[in-house]
Amino acid sequence: MQNLQHSISIKLIELVKREYSLDIDYETAVLEKPKKEEWGDLASTVALKISSKAGHSPADIAKKLCFLLNNEEFTFTFNDVVYPIFEKIDFAFPGFINFKFSVPYLLNYALELSSKGLNVKDQKRPNISLKIALEHSNVNPNKAAHVGHLRNACIGQFIERVYEKMGHDVNVQYYEDDLGVQVSTSLMGTMELKDINPSDYEKFDHYAWDVYAKMESLIVQDENLQKKREHLMQRLEDSKDEISVEQSKLADRILKDQLVTFGKLDFDYDVIIREKDIVSLGLWNRAFEKLKTNPNVYLATSGPSKGCWMINMSGDKNEDAGSLISDSENQEEISVQEPLGGGRVIEEDKVIVRSNGVPTYTGKDIAYHMWKYGLLGLDFYYRELDIGTQKKILWTTSSEESDISKDVSFSKNDYVIDVI
Repeated sequence: MQNLQHSISIKLIELVKREYSLDIDYETAVLEKPKKEEWGDLASTVALKISSKAGHSPADIAKKLCFLLNNEEFTFTFNDVVYPIFEKIDFAFPGFINFKFSVPYLLNYALELSSKGLNVKDQKRPNISLKIALEHSNVNPNKAAHVGHLRNACIGQFIERVYEKMGHDVNVQYYEDDLGVQVSTSLMGTMELKDINPSDYEKFDHYAWDVYAKMESLIVQDENLQKKREHLMQRLEDSKDEISVEQSKLADRILKDQLVTFGKLDFDYDVIIREKDIVSLGLWNRAFEKLKTNPNVYLATSGPSKGCWMINMSGDKNEDAGSLISDSENQEEISVQEPLGGGRVIEEDKVIVRSNGVPTYTGKDIAYHMWKYGLLGLDFYYRELDIGTQKKILWTTSSEESDISKDVSFSKNDYVIDVI
């Protein structure tokens, strides 16, 4: 790369000499990195530097030099095939010359680096070691992991290794969404559906996936089942309710199979964060009290969302808003759209607490991220979770004071990274 930049600078010196009869030093022709990525990978300001002596505007000089550079052969050869080094060389006002590398060149450069090997032993470590929370492959406890989760795990593990190699402390967090619509549907399915037998499946999480899919299709068509699920969701918020205890056992059984899958592919984690503990330990209540002091959080007093606590996404409070509910794979996201004249919709407000008092996934996720940064003044209890899926210690949150570990905390992070 350095040799390429040197060659371009030498070429610019030659072109300026030929076209404008000016002798410029190497420093004048040196390339730099543009301030914005979209401008290119390399840039030259030589046109700006020589315009007064050349007697032409920087833009005219940059245009001419771009034309001449595009007629030069900046190429490389791979497997006897010739490829261009640059995708384009163009100018930008008032007189910049921007170079954008071609995809083949970047791929070839990456291959060269990997074949040589990257010796990082002598690289300087940062003076400060940062604490980083990383999430990458959470799977709802109602199904098995699919290829999308594995894709996120690959990206996440790469990020983890890079930051750890740089000397930072990375804790990989796995969020177990053991409350809410998905798990309520799964629990109902195990109680209602007798025609699906877990013994017919190699893994329990595969059985749970089919149960969830069938139960969801039945609930959509039956108003009574919808009410039953809503009542069940309310009971799950109470960790001492017997149905909540059963749900925890179900979620943990599915979680174990999910971790078995990730373990076979050499993905591991530092801590399992249980959504139920966020509620049981009062993290959600603490976060909610803080949120209510924010001017963008309000209680809807009219319309279909009356009684819901909302986050104002538009900057102007909605008075009469129509509701739109979207149940996605990894979150139950409820938003409220503000209609204008003619039914046109321009903004969405988010529901964080339903009218029945149950917080949404979005609400609890906000509390979770406030905890990550140490903004709540509260922390979980922790205990080791030994299920034989990984070599390093796996911790899980707990709401039991007997599980306290004074030396363990995954809160108060400097940075938070989520792979989505």
